[in-house]
Amino acid sequence: MTKMPKPLSHSGRAMGCSSSPHNPSSSSHLSFFLLLFMSLSLFCPCNGQNSLSQGQVLRDGETLVSSMGTFELGFFSPGNSTLRFVGIWYRDISVESVVWVANRENPLSDKNGVLTIGSNGSL
Repeated sequence: MTKMPKPLSHSGRAMGCSSSPHNPSSSSHLSFFLLLFMSLSLFCPCNGQNSLSQGQVLRDGETLVSSMGTFELGFFSPGNSTLRFVGIWYRDISVESVVWVANRENPLSDKNGVLTIGSNGSL
């Protein structure tokens, strides 16, 4: 079993955030963090996709990058794991530095994951 890296707060201390289908607020947590990520990063026209609109799909292998290039949102596998997670990480740091994970309790087993914003605003 692969251990997930603990997300870091801006102070560098480990913090927790769980997203699970058993948790009715998990979708609202993911929506909140995606909205926070988008509003804090003020996306710029960079290589690849830089925003996600209602009905669009972010596929495994595609990412969103903050305007200053500090953060990246997408699918990842920690360490030697083959499990896939949706998260936000520091983009240009050589050591894997995940700061937030959406599906910590429900990892994907393959690279067929997609992230989209539904008609009701849910992810």
